[in-house]
Amino acid sequence: MKLRDSEIEKLSRMIFSRLAQNNNIEMNEKEGIIVEQIQKVFKDNLKAEHLINLEVKRVMEQYSGQMKKGAIDSGKMFSMIKKKLAAEKKFIL
Repeated sequence: MKLRDSEIEKLSRMIFSRLAQNNNIEMNEKEGIIVEQIQKVFKDNLKAEHLINLEVKRVMEQYSGQMKKGAIDSGKMFSMIKKKLAAEKKFIL
């Protein structure tokens, strides 16, 4: 998934607002610091997913001949490989 920095910031602020409304959570840092940390988590997660996508593409190159012949649907293959690699890396899609 691709998100622009502005989208990540907006989502991060929305998450912070929801957390701040919860009376069971004590905020020990200022809003800006917490929002920055949420943004970092988003960016780290997107980077990890991107690396998985690159690995999927490398694996799929091994089957490019079969995909060209139509024996394997490339979209389904990408999805299956990605799910498997994500599970192996304990990454939640």
